[in-house]
Amino acid sequence: MAIQMNGLDRNSADIWQKNSGTNTEKDLKSEFSAAVQEIYDKVKNGDTEESIPIGGQSFTIKEWDRLMKRFDKVQEGIRESIEEEIEKRKAEEEDRAVRQKVELSKEKDEDSETEELLQELL
Repeated sequence: MAIQMNGLDRNSADIWQKNSGTNTEKDLKSEFSAAVQEIYDKVKNGDTEESIPIGGQSFTIKEWDRLMKRFDKVQEGIRESIEEEIEKRKAEEEDRAVRQKVELSKEKDEDSETEELLQELL
């Protein structure tokens, strides 16, 4: 994707800067014609949306919206995975708590049976 610089893409701007010290009138006319042709081609192809530089890249509004939709989908998937993991861990913790209660009640039952036998023997 070309980075916009005063209406020219980065390649055209680089060529202009490289040749700016030694340009003759003919060179300037050909560069101007090339820039006009590039703009014409962009208008003809419908590539005239404003391009906004963000970091090392440049995005049109449509491209940015598409990127954000893809990002939102990935983020939603991660959030759902985290929620599932939390639910799984809660269920495991509840199971562990139930097992501990069962073990404690068994121990209490065994202790009470032992006490009853001792009472009978005495």
